[in-house]
Amino acid sequence: ELDLVRLPSLSPELLAEKLIRLATHLELLATSPSGILKPTEHFSDWETITMQEKLKRLFNKTAEDSFYTHPHHRRLREIMINLLKGLSPATWYHPELLVQLALVQFLQHLLGAPAHHGSRSPAATLISCQELSREISRWMTEDLALLGVIERWHTGHDLVGIRLSPLWQMIFAKGPIRP
Repeated sequence: ELDLVRLPSLSPELLAEKLIRLATHLELLATSPSGILKPTEHFSDWETITMQEKLKRLFNKTAEDSFYTHPHHRRLREIMINLLKGLSPATWYHPELLVQLALVQFLQHLLGAPAHHGSRSPAATLISCQELSREISRWMTEDLALLGVIERWHTGHDLVGIRLSPLWQMIFAKGPIRP
């Protein structure tokens, strides 16, 4: 039996952490010295902007999230966004296929980039590719699903497909957004 799920199954704690981090990035919330979250002056501005503008800002902040540990994550997310832009909204895609396509494009980008100091061994590069693959998969299937721009298709507990949601079309209706 197929189960169409738009949001990933996250614990309430992890969901709250993601939402607080996003609201902090958007400068809607700030933490006081005593550790209490308080709305900022930008919070009242947020209430006045359109839903489409809110979605664009949320998407952009998710794409440029600085909490990722590897410096290549942002470039890989940019590649994934460009891949997603080329997909047909009505079609289901296997998420692992999209991750591998993005990773191949990323590696092609690296091969064309100037050499960096402290070259890594082939084994270290392989581990990094695995880590990058895991991270871009998590970002696409969890963070983008939380925003509602990706719909997820499950059979039982297995994620078997994703597609672009109507919200994706709304965000990109007036042209591309660069992360």
